[in-house]
Amino acid sequence: MDNTAIFAKKLEAGDVIIATNLAGRGTDLQVSDQVKRAGGLFVVQTFLPKNARVEAQVFGCSARQGSPGSAQLIVCSRHLSELFKLLALLGKHRSFLENTTNDMLVYRHLFVVQLRLSQKSPSDKVSKSLTSTVLHILTKTSDSETKTVKDARDDSVEKTLASYLECDIPEIQKKEELFSQYLETLDEVYKSSNNRPADSDLSALNEFWGMWLLTNFNENDSIMDLKHKLGEDLKTARQKLTKTESPSSNLHHYIAFGNDLRKKGNLAGSIEMYTKAIKEDHCWAAVAYYNCAFASLAKDRHQDPNCINQILEDLQNALKSVEFYCEQIQVTQRYSTQVNNLCSDSTTTFDSHMRARHQVLLCFKANINEASKTAHRARDSGGSVKVEETLVYFMVPLENFLFLAVLSTQCLTHIRSRDPVKLLQLISHPSFDIVSELRCLESLGLTHVYTLEAQISLGRFLAKTLLGIIR
Repeated sequence: MDNTAIFAKKLEAGDVIIATNLAGRGTDLQVSDQVKRAGGLFVVQTFLPKNARVEAQVFGCSARQGSPGSAQLIVCSRHLSELFKLLALLGKHRSFLENTTNDMLVYRHLFVVQLRLSQKSPSDKVSKSLTSTVLHILTKTSDSETKTVKDARDDSVEKTLASYLECDIPEIQKKEELFSQYLETLDEVYKSSNNRPADSDLSALNEFWGMWLLTNFNENDSIMDLKHKLGEDLKTARQKLTKTESPSSNLHHYIAFGNDLRKKGNLAGSIEMYTKAIKEDHCWAAVAYYNCAFASLAKDRHQDPNCINQILEDLQNALKSVEFYCEQIQVTQRYSTQVNNLCSDSTTTFDSHMRARHQVLLCFKANINEASKTAHRARDSGGSVKVEETLVYFMVPLENFLFLAVLSTQCLTHIRSRDPVKLLQLISHPSFDIVSELRCLESLGLTHVYTLEAQISLGRFLAKTLLGIIR
């Protein structure tokens, strides 16, 4: 991952570098003068590349910028596919048949030499002659096998490229035309909303277009039929959006619609959207239940007992849904652990990520439980609740973000370097998993979390107590 140590110095005699095929892409290895005098960098390619371009690219690592160098392709037949193994065997026999006459003379010479060796010890001259002859035969056979396999590979690549022109390119062109048609629809959406369409509408349309392409595109259909179908389906999708309906029956679209309405102060409309999301799939509607509870609380300023009872019911359903999420994560973790134990004992990035997701959901559960307790206390005492709203990122304890201070210098260094590998390492750091999961919840509609504070009215509390005594 980090090649700085390799590029920072000149390679000396005896240095061996083991690299993937990426080493052939723009890698400039510097060698010492001693290595140059000995012949320069020697590159050994230990697999058969998929095409001649990759093969030449790897060989290009040696003898760069006027320096000496050499390269060699060494292929183990066991590493080849079954088809290439068969072709190599045919190449070997074809070479044998093509050179039968010359080879018969060689075998005859070997037989004579073997007879002489049985009578007396061979001289150095005879031994060298025998070795040279055997190596000559092996070399011819090896070259023939390699050439046969490489010819078959090049022929396969040529046919694959031809298939792109015949099949893939026309399919891509059809999809390109359909995408242009979708962009025209998006332009109409922008124009009809004075270039300020709702983010929820754009998100719903983008998902609808992607799902339509996956489920309705058929390469055998004509472009005219596909355009007509797409136009009709987009028209239907836009009509649904004007009625605040999800074009693809996605409950998260309804949550996004509800959040937009709530920002505009339309609390009744937002509650209606959250309710639609719950009807789509109550098992995964934790965010919808949660948002609905606090939208209802903001709508009813008097906070009568019926309102608080409804809030408690929504919070309880939200808690059940979050627990369902947690159960699914635990099942995934158990399965992942069983698979990993078969391979290694180390913790994978996936395991770390799933733990972070579970930790965030536990914080969500804690928030719901605390809100329920406060609402219970306010209802039982005849009081009301005060709501404080914060961004979803404040739902987890602050110690989960202490790593930002530790990594701040490193983060700035990586960002300034613009090195894609280092930036990927930074984003993939386990410390960022919590933030990633909070962003995921935010994308599902949980933009804010709420903290309740019970406000007990002494008059209401005494009146409720006296009423209970009288009863």
